[in-house]
Amino acid sequence: MGRYWASLEDASDLASLRSRLLDNVLLLIAITGTPGIALSVARAMDFGWHPFLTVQVGLLAVLWLLWAARERLAFGVRLGALVLLMTSLAFTALAQLGPAADARFLLVLLTLLLGLLVGAVQTLAFVALCVVLLTVFGLVAVIEGLPLVIDYPSYVRSPLAWASMTYNLMVHAGAVAYIAYSLIAHLQRKAELIERTGELAGIGTFECMRSGRVRLATPIRRLLALEEDPRSLQEWLALFDEPQGRGALAEALERTRRSGESFALELSARAADGRPLWLRVVGRPAPVRDGQLVLEGLVQDLSAQAQGELTKREFVATVSHELRTPLAAITGALDLLGSQQLGALPPSAAGLIEVAQRNGERLRQLIDDLLDAERLESGRMRLISERVRIGALLERAVEVHRPLAAARGLRLEARGQEDPAVVEVDRLRMEQVLANLIANAVKFSPQGEAVELALETPSPGWVRVLVRDHGPGVPERFREKLFQRFAQADASDTRAPGGTGLGLYISRCLVERMGGRIGYRPGEGGGSVFFVDLPRASAASP
Repeated sequence: MGRYWASLEDASDLASLRSRLLDNVLLLIAITGTPGIALSVARAMDFGWHPFLTVQVGLLAVLWLLWAARERLAFGVRLGALVLLMTSLAFTALAQLGPAADARFLLVLLTLLLGLLVGAVQTLAFVALCVVLLTVFGLVAVIEGLPLVIDYPSYVRSPLAWASMTYNLMVHAGAVAYIAYSLIAHLQRKAELIERTGELAGIGTFECMRSGRVRLATPIRRLLALEEDPRSLQEWLALFDEPQGRGALAEALERTRRSGESFALELSARAADGRPLWLRVVGRPAPVRDGQLVLEGLVQDLSAQAQGELTKREFVATVSHELRTPLAAITGALDLLGSQQLGALPPSAAGLIEVAQRNGERLRQLIDDLLDAERLESGRMRLISERVRIGALLERAVEVHRPLAAARGLRLEARGQEDPAVVEVDRLRMEQVLANLIANAVKFSPQGEAVELALETPSPGWVRVLVRDHGPGVPERFREKLFQRFAQADASDTRAPGGTGLGLYISRCLVERMGGRIGYRPGEGGGSVFFVDLPRASAASP
């Protein structure tokens, strides 16, 4: 039997589940209908053969053929054929056997099937059609009479008649029980699987009603060491740490409720038993339920990842600090040897000293970048804002980097230094951002070309600094990763220009901390254009 019965456990989606359930119902009705029709035939021998028996036998044969061809027929074809067969059987029974027939059981079973397998609208349409047909049959029966083929007094005295009715009632009740049990069992197993998966992944759902009631999925309740759902929104918010976490989540929930915006936050929290947690909370508006607007979303436990990230940052910071002292001694010694204050060096040794100095400078830059990235990520980098004329920053950057460009056979050109626009930035960090962008442009520009700097006004209240080169440009597949940590378009050991892959990431973090934005676009005719947008300082600013 296992070869023919469709296992619901293998149903991976709703369409597969409906198809397998329909196949099982087809087989169930065909198997149970065969002895039922045999009983009807045996019962009819007392009254003689009549057309209804022919219809029964014919429909049973079609039902078996329908099940046998199930793999070659679409779901809609199988369901439509089943509905047509059973409806025809029900109304044929009503027409020839009268209201004592088992037609109502067939119609109830069909209604249940349609509700489960198709939807409410189609089910209501089927019920409405049956009501209309039954009304017509009733009118015909009252006015004209039906071509009944049984004698009711003899019918009720026949043991086979009672056996047939009892069997049919048992079959239809069993079919309904099977459908209900198999679906409930399947859904229960799926729910248990989802719950176990949520516990393993540390993720679960939440629902927040407008009244303030909060419902949490079981994995999240267990994560937060709660025996029951929070009785109010305030009780749930109390689990998040102040000042940023609790206030940020309350503000996000209110904004979502008011404007329909989704949100995603990573917040520090504490379980009811005191354990520290780091949670990601994602929320969105949901449809109205019971007259109240519902916010729904996910809560994910990121505590292990956060601890790992903290450990990694601490390791990088410790190693970088520990490398600084010996590196300073090494580069100092190399500089002393390179200055030939200790005596002249042979040409071969002087070349090696120069190579060592260059690589020592690259290592120092890597350490500085690692420390800057760690301080930015941990929030320990303090920025000191001051009012600065953006044109003066541009002029200073050109002055400092012109020798670097000349050494590479490039021209450093600028326009807009006279712009009177004033911005509020950390001067040293803004110079670091411009240095990163100019160094990248110089690094990737071919000899004889120009690196261009300019100031523009992208929109009222903003000023834009442009740095353009005429190099190969950034590959399209790499652009979305451009401002991420350790991002380099050519990560091979044989790439021509060196670099840490942290310069643009640090620049993005610094610009965003100063209230601006940084971006990239391909240059017209080739090359790359990097830009930094900064808000103009208002006249009222101190």
